[in-house]
Amino acid sequence: MKRPRQPQSRKPAPAAGVASSANTRDGGDGAIFVRALQGGDWTQLQGRGEFCIPIGVQELKVQLGGGGQGAQGRDGGRPGEMLQTLTIRVQPGQRIPYEVGRGGKDGEDGHDTMFHGVVAHGGGRY
Repeated sequence: MKRPRQPQSRKPAPAAGVASSANTRDGGDGAIFVRALQGGDWTQLQGRGEFCIPIGVQELKVQLGGGGQGAQGRDGGRPGEMLQTLTIRVQPGQRIPYEVGRGGKDGEDGHDTMFHGVVAHGGGRY
């Protein structure tokens, strides 16, 4: 049985919900990785926008992570929810809205990550 390939990126990205700024009290931003079911490289989406489905692609594999909760007092914040690889049916040319959840600051909950109606909740929200 083949093991699923892990997301690849030219530049290593911090794991979702892990502090990624100079201020380690901030929660790390969430993450979205997508790739065609037929194979190819994983693509990491940033911020918010629309992902346009390429010609010939009918299914996507998607991994989502919510933004991490900011630290409060001496306690660290909770990580964002991580969703395993999902398979989503799509059509070439379809535009799918997405938003990568930001990490919380100073005890604030992390923000939700959303892709095609699927939500990974931010830390402190689930």
